Amino acid sequence: MSFVQGLSGLFGAATGLDVISNNLANAGTVGFKGSRAEFSDIFASYLKTDTGNGAATSSVAQQFAQGGLKSTSNGLDFSINGNGLFQVNADAAGTGRTAYTRNGEFHFEPVPTAAGGTPAERYIVNAQGNYLTGWAAGAAPTGAPGVLKLTAGMAAQATSASSLRFNLDDSASVPRNATFDTTDTNSFNWSATQTIYSGVSGDTAAHELQLYFAKTDTPNTWNVYTRIDGVAPPEEAAGPRQLTFSPSGLLTSGGTFTSTGALTAVSVSTDPLTGASTSTTSTASLPIAIDLGLTTQFATAFDIGKAEQDGYKDGFLTATSLSADGVIQGRYSNDRTQNIGTVALATFLNPNGLKSLGDNLWLETANSGLANIGTAATGGRGVLASSSLEQSNVDMTDELVNMITMQRNYQANAQSIKTQDEVLKTLAALR
Repeated sequence: MSFVQGLSGLFGAATGLDVISNNLANAGTVGFKGSRAEFSDIFASYLKTDTGNGAATSSVAQQFAQGGLKSTSNGLDFSINGNGLFQVNADAAGTGRTAYTRNGEFHFEPVPTAAGGTPAERYIVNAQGNYLTGWAAGAAPTGAPGVLKLTAGMAAQATSASSLRFNLDDSASVPRNATFDTTDTNSFNWSATQTIYSGVSGDTAAHELQLYFAKTDTPNTWNVYTRIDGVAPPEEAAGPRQLTFSPSGLLTSGGTFTSTGALTAVSVSTDPLTGASTSTTSTASLPIAIDLGLTTQFATAFDIGKAEQDGYKDGFLTATSLSADGVIQGRYSNDRTQNIGTVALATFLNPNGLKSLGDNLWLETANSGLANIGTAATGGRGVLASSSLEQSNVDMTDELVNMITMQRNYQANAQSIKTQDEVLKTLAALR
């Protein structure tokens, strides 16, 4: 009699229960990939028998099927829909252990100033302190990715160009007072104001570009007076700009010109320890290219149809979003947006050959093949989304059914051993 077959069955069923239990324990783990125990029969030809010698566990194979996606309120929660894994590095310098994960639970970590960082720079890290890799903003997503170091602050930019569009009412009368005065509404027909920016960091002062329009005695001709923070630009010393229209009301000349202003910038800084505020005053000289090229002269009410300019205050990062191809876009407190990096994705010829490290991490092995690094939505890689997480791909219903089946297997093999034991007792009792 042989107990080998029954024992191998017990060991196999125990392994299967271990795998199922691990799957169930991680049913709520983000990015977890379930496993299954794979078995093979044992056949010992030297025994000269066809009954076989039991079962063996060939492998415990992870199943890289897609997990469900769940929306979250965190813009740094990233999910992959399709093939690919995030590449993370254990060291901020990018020289540590490189691993791969499907868990997209990330957060910001400041770049230490001791490491050459600034207060406006951030790493993207996971709960284990591994650093997400990719390419910096503006860099082509080619070659080996590095640890992402993102700019969490946006420097102020001075206004250098203004584009405006108006309709000047052709039926308007020439102003009664010929001498222009910004305080005399009888010396111009209409005015418009646009907010502009000095480009000085921390500037809290309000700055304005003002345009005044006055119809002239010459048909289809208007004078344009410019004021920057209430001061006439030096370019206007020789007289106001003039807009000339065709009889049909379309602008024919004078639509573009440059006005220069001296802005008084007031920057306020606060001591983080005492709370005391300090004001610093400086002057910024701004030449502003003004474009009125789409202005019209129709017999309808004065209208401001467009007002754009390219300046803004400095701002800090308030939120992020992630495009399907992995571009991280930052939204800032100054109502501006900009791309701040691109996330790298890795695919493998045989992902089942990856070595599991725990903590939702895998290592590249000879069996998995080399990592194929690139951007999402290219080369067979999946697409990315922010404020979204991939859930575990464990199906609890299937696992519970598998558990019942594996329990039956265990009981049956235990019964096999018990039966053989009874037979052995019978043989031993023969006299």
